[in-house]
Amino acid sequence: MVATISNVYASGPRLDYDERSVDVPGAPECWVDGYDAGFAGVYDKDRANECNNIPGDQYNRSWPYGCKDRGLTEGECNDIKNDLDDDVNHESLQEQNRRDCYDDGYEDGLDHPYDHERGNACNEYGRAYHNGFINGCVTVKGNTEEICESATDR
Repeated sequence: MVATISNVYASGPRLDYDERSVDVPGAPECWVDGYDAGFAGVYDKDRANECNNIPGDQYNRSWPYGCKDRGLTEGECNDIKNDLDDDVNHESLQEQNRRDCYDDGYEDGLDHPYDHERGNACNEYGRAYHNGFINGCVTVKGNTEEICESATDR
């Protein structure tokens, strides 16, 4: 059985805030901040508290999605929430996540298969994982861009 949520935008989990919150000042930004922080593996209690005062508590609702999309277990995500980071720069998290996805792809491209699950999660930040994989892969002697692209196919 597949559960469906009819009241969210279908633009990827990073932008899937509850459409009932679209007109609530600050709510969509709280959702994105929560998702980006979860994906980065940090939890900002101050920002979470700010967003808790906005109807829908979008930060705390989206944070677990980002954390799980990073590839962490529920236990690892809970550990992060218990080890708070009081110096989170939300403006830079999207770029940090993009960089991390690129770096993961690059490393995998050197000597690992293409990780479709990681690639899909990183799609929230453009094609960073894919581009990193291709760039890492083509540095391996004998690989061409065509060989590397074919390695990304399912």
